[in-house]
Amino acid sequence: MKTALVERRLQPHIERLLGTVPVVILEGARAAGRTSIGLSLLARGCLGSMVALSDPTTFATAEAPPTSFVAELETPALIDEAQLLPALALAVKRRVDREAMNGMFMLTGSSRLGRTQLGGSDPLAGRAVRLRLCPMT
Repeated sequence: MKTALVERRLQPHIERLLGTVPVVILEGARAAGRTSIGLSLLARGCLGSMVALSDPTTFATAEAPPTSFVAELETPALIDEAQLLPALALAVKRRVDREAMNGMFMLTGSSRLGRTQLGGSDPLAGRAVRLRLCPMT
């Protein structure tokens, strides 16, 4: 028996943000529901594609090199577990700067995404809104 998911209050806010900023970053603890929200947005047509970097094959493709991987994604795209590939934020920045459209990417991860590059500055600053998803417990 499949249990229906409880819609999180943050989900409608994320939908609105996808129309106003190029990148939405959803961070939070393990098992907080980041992926479930992303899948729900995908099912509702708010996102056009999804890749999960937790999949070893997808990760290997994304790693060599990230700019090519990001350039080939159908947008709007959900990149789940984006923290696994630190170079991803810079690749997303390059594509966003080139195409300059709102709602291009939603990145999810359990740690601070994209803050280890460029000498500690955030390559997605001014291009992304960061949201923190807290567990329901």
